[in-house]
Amino acid sequence: MTLFGNIVQVLEKEIAEAGPSKEKEMLRQKEYDEVKVELREHLEKVGDAEADVIFSIPDGVQLFTIDGEKTTTPTHPTSLQILRFTKNKSKSGEIDIPRADQPSALIQVIAFFS
Repeated sequence: MTLFGNIVQVLEKEIAEAGPSKEKEMLRQKEYDEVKVELREHLEKVGDAEADVIFSIPDGVQLFTIDGEKTTTPTHPTSLQILRFTKNKSKSGEIDIPRADQPSALIQVIAFFS
C-alpha cells in the first residue's frame, strides 16, 4: 500500500470512530502542553536572532498530524512562513556565536487546534 493509501486509511478510521473520550482528550491536552513547552525551549535558544522569510503562504493553510493510527482534526485556515536565520547576527546588531543546538531555519504557523 502506498503512503497516500495509508493516510487515507488512517483518516477513514478516525472519521468512523466516535468522538474522543474524556481520557483521550486529557491525554491529547497533556501531549499538546508538552509540545508547547518543548517549542518554547527551542525558541528561547534562538534568542533575538534575525531571520529572512524565504517562503510564505498568507492564508488557507490547515494543519493536521498523523502519528501511527492517530490523526488530529485540521486546524482553522491560517498563514505559514518559513524563516531562515541570518548567520551570526542578532536584532541588536551584536555578533552571536553559533551553537550546535541552534536551528538554521524555522517554520512558523499560527494554529488553533479544535
